[in-house]
Amino acid sequence: FDGETVGFAEIAFEHPIPLLPNIKLAYMGIDTSEESRLDRNITMEGVTFLAGTEVKTDFQAEIYDTTLYYELMDNWIQADLGLTVRYLDIDLELQNTAFKTTNSLSTPLPMIYANAQFDLPLTDVYANVNFNGLTIDDIVTYDAQAAIGWMPLTFVGAELGYRHFVIEADDLEDYDFDLTLSGPYLA
Repeated sequence: FDGETVGFAEIAFEHPIPLLPNIKLAYMGIDTSEESRLDRNITMEGVTFLAGTEVKTDFQAEIYDTTLYYELMDNWIQADLGLTVRYLDIDLELQNTAFKTTNSLSTPLPMIYANAQFDLPLTDVYANVNFNGLTIDDIVTYDAQAAIGWMPLTFVGAELGYRHFVIEADDLEDYDFDLTLSGPYLA
């Protein structure tokens, strides 16, 4: 899948109570199709698609994050540390002229969350880096982004950044994954 656009949204709720974690909710949706000629055999749900045949692939994913975090610093340098549970809900359909098969995967993935923001003093400009990630057994997943933003009012601003999202897994719910999404974003 080349050149696809992916939408995402997030909202954070921060409060002044030191013992309770802050919460951030996020959503990323992917809905894409591609047609290509297979260079090797692929078997899914007992159906084998032979090398050299044209296959249409429909891929849909909804990814939900719930992050609980604490602010370690909160002045012109902000630092957060916490835990994210990322819930993957993926549907995959393969189809050629003879066969059509679909399968779904729904699973949570725990990850470590870290965020740092640097506010340029006396301006409304900031730089931000954000990371979610974890390696467990044969699963490697991370989501990193870096951005420069401008926020002149509390709920009004603009951000330009780059995001790199990876899931590599052997035998995650009986599937092997090698998914990478990366590119610039505007928010």
